[in-house]
Amino acid sequence: MVLGPLHADCGQHARGTVCQSRGKLDANLRVTLLAAVLTLVPTLLYLVHADPAAGHRARHPGVPGRDAHPGPYNAALQIVTHNQMRGQVTALFLFVFNIVGFGLRCDDRSLAFTNFVFGDENMLRYSLAATAAVMGA
Repeated sequence: MVLGPLHADCGQHARGTVCQSRGKLDANLRVTLLAAVLTLVPTLLYLVHADPAAGHRARHPGVPGRDAHPGPYNAALQIVTHNQMRGQVTALFLFVFNIVGFGLRCDDRSLAFTNFVFGDENMLRYSLAATAAVMGA
């Protein structure tokens, strides 16, 4: 609750100082891609680890990347959208990000993946990891 806004601010700071000061026009997308890559490996380690406590410890390095990407991603959409459509694109992005991202998260898709691909409920953690890898964590 305290660190989430700080991580989001760090994502905006990385976009502004590191990328745009060097003349990179795609700074928002670079920060978004970097945050996604930094989040993916710790998330996969968290999901496949046999010990829950060690899995949670493995997940912590990826939390800043998870919190840092929505701001620059939304800013990138604003840059490539015509002025008349910016409100609608932002509303659609926020709808998809919140409803689809949180409502139909990896858990729901992984349960179907577990039943129909792996066929064994004991393989749930591998199913979650495969779904997270496909969906980009």
